[in-house]
Amino acid sequence: EINGKPYYSKPNQNNWQIGSAFRGQHSGFFNSAKLAGIIDYDKKGNQFIMKPGPNYEKYKSGDLKAL
Repeated sequence: EINGKPYYSKPNQNNWQIGSAFRGQHSGFFNSAKLAGIIDYDKKGNQFIMKPGPNYEKYKSGDLKAL
């Protein structure tokens, strides 16, 4: 903590930053899964509720093909 605010670092690194510095670090992964139809979501207020997308079953069975 510095001035009452918690600081975080990635494992095995000594690069301490405030929590908001890590915001969005997985956004590319979730965007790709959304575009592939593996996941879908509903937005309710400021929350995103994830659910299986139209290609979820194909993904689980290994039949999803790359474009």
